[in-house]
Amino acid sequence: MPCFRLALLLPALAAAEYAAQPGGMHAPFVYPSSIELAAPPAPAPGISFSGVFTDHTVLQRGTAQAAVYGAVTGAATGVTVSVSEVGVAEYSVKAQIVEQTAENVTWKALLHPHAAYGGNVTITASCAGCSGNTSAAISDLTYGDVWFCSGQSNMELPMQHALTRNRTYEMLAAGRYGNIRTYKRSEHLKLRDGEALPFILPPPAPPSCTQQSGRFSPDTPTCYNGWQIANASTVDEFSAACWFTAQELTDIEIDSNRSAPILGLVQSAW
Repeated sequence: MPCFRLALLLPALAAAEYAAQPGGMHAPFVYPSSIELAAPPAPAPGISFSGVFTDHTVLQRGTAQAAVYGAVTGAATGVTVSVSEVGVAEYSVKAQIVEQTAENVTWKALLHPHAAYGGNVTITASCAGCSGNTSAAISDLTYGDVWFCSGQSNMELPMQHALTRNRTYEMLAAGRYGNIRTYKRSEHLKLRDGEALPFILPPPAPPSCTQQSGRFSPDTPTCYNGWQIANASTVDEFSAACWFTAQELTDIEIDSNRSAPILGLVQSAW
């Protein structure tokens, strides 16, 4: 898993706007009474990456080894897993079997360290001795700085409620923040020894975005579909405090005639 940097971000960066009532009073925000989560389909037999690793993932750059991990479902004994990387480098490593039962295997592989790299990296996991899919691949990965943005409602507050959102959307449309990628989970993202749990995650939400309604906008479906390259649509429901920090870091570098940093933002706030 990328080596997450704990981002204790100022909630004041995300100013909320509320519907004004007659006389200038503001209506209090009312949380929905419940949030319904659709039951995820069972994973298909074979090898897969954990749901925190999808196309467009940002892995932590630097001297430490980034880890990727996943599962083999419907596994038999004697399963071996190997992981190969193509793009910034080409090599293959043998994955460690972390846990194994009669039904499932969880695995983990350490990748070679890399400096920041904005190219298209593909990582493939292959297994011998398993049924179903014998390989799985994720593509368009990059190496950069990964920020883990956690907290309560101030961190959860989405961009659609930020007063300065329109300028951000205009800049996104102009291609300014293509260096930023976002990842948001529909449930709490737990960490154990630097790894995101669980190993076996449900598939991403379908494109219809019907998995969950937004807590701040109960009538607006929220789409959680793995890692996303930033655009006005994907940023709209993302944490404003987290986003504005990445936006400011990007602006500082661009305005100083330096290359925009590759940034991956992981939101787990409720």
